[in-house]
Amino acid sequence: MTKLGFLRLSYEKQDTLLKLLILSMAAILSFSTRLFSVLRYFNYRTTRFLTEEGFYKFHNWFDDRAWYPLGRIIGGTIYPGLMVTSAALYHTLHFFHITIDIRNVCVFLAPLFSSFTAIVTYHFTKELKDAGAGLLAAAMIAVVSSWGGYVFLINLIPLHVLVLMLTGRFSHRIYVAYCTVYCLGTILSMQISFVGFQHMAAFGVFGLCQIHAFVDYLRSKLNGQQFEVLFKSVISLVGFVMLSGGTVLMLTGVEMHQRLSNIERNWPYYFGFGGCLFSILFPLFIISANEAQTPTKLYHFQLRLFSLVVLISNKLFHKTVHASVSCCTSVCPCVVISCQAAIAPRLAGAPQTLAR
Repeated sequence: MTKLGFLRLSYEKQDTLLKLLILSMAAILSFSTRLFSVLRYFNYRTTRFLTEEGFYKFHNWFDDRAWYPLGRIIGGTIYPGLMVTSAALYHTLHFFHITIDIRNVCVFLAPLFSSFTAIVTYHFTKELKDAGAGLLAAAMIAVVSSWGGYVFLINLIPLHVLVLMLTGRFSHRIYVAYCTVYCLGTILSMQISFVGFQHMAAFGVFGLCQIHAFVDYLRSKLNGQQFEVLFKSVISLVGFVMLSGGTVLMLTGVEMHQRLSNIERNWPYYFGFGGCLFSILFPLFIISANEAQTPTKLYHFQLRLFSLVVLISNKLFHKTVHASVSCCTSVCPCVVISCQAAIAPRLAGAPQTLAR
């Protein structure tokens, strides 16, 4: 009867019912994945300290129980948004005489907000594309880890702008919007001590936006031939400066093979830490960490990222430079003997001339 009743519904009602079902499942999944966060007890301890001692002592609190035995400076090593929001909600509920323990606020605040995020993501994407894209976006945001949400956004927006530049869809409206977001985001993030190099990608794209806008301005003021000459000159100058700087760094700094080896040894840091990719894969890292065992000795898993590049470079070197050097070494002995025969009489008479 239930199946027959479902089939009797019109197509529009069936479509609406399926959308509600999928969106509800995404919200429940988002709530469930955040309910058992790996940092839930630490967040609870810090939030309780904030509600009992106040924000000033919380910001300057040295927690000797975290990162044992070194301890942890709380104000400079966390994003305080979750703690401040939980404390504000706790005090607001108590102001209206709604008694609730701070532990319950900490446990259910993040899962509840993540469910709201899935719903809001659906409506935003629906306005941009359609309902199908909105449901897919809600399902994707439901499985993305809550850790690193700020890092996820501050890297995803510059990536979108960079793709627009590469595909030729960059416009003045995008320039104004991104510059506004970057400047306001940077000013606001400066209030958080823990924000460090997460802005480097956004800063790089911000610089590219200025260069792109300046090039567009020059193109509008110059004709095609003048712009082409100026562009080639600037590219040649920049290439020469970069080549000269790279040569100086190579001669005075760390050798190339040491740099490549450092990247291959520390590839997990360069690959994902501080980026949106690490935020996506974070739940898998939690599962693998729970199943892992402490190694008996220090071990580095070196990922051979540049083996193919080194192999091709060595082959090209042996085919070109090495062959030229071998040819020169076969000719050089004759040239050296001739030069010595010509210069030897003069060198023999030089001491006598100096003695006179």
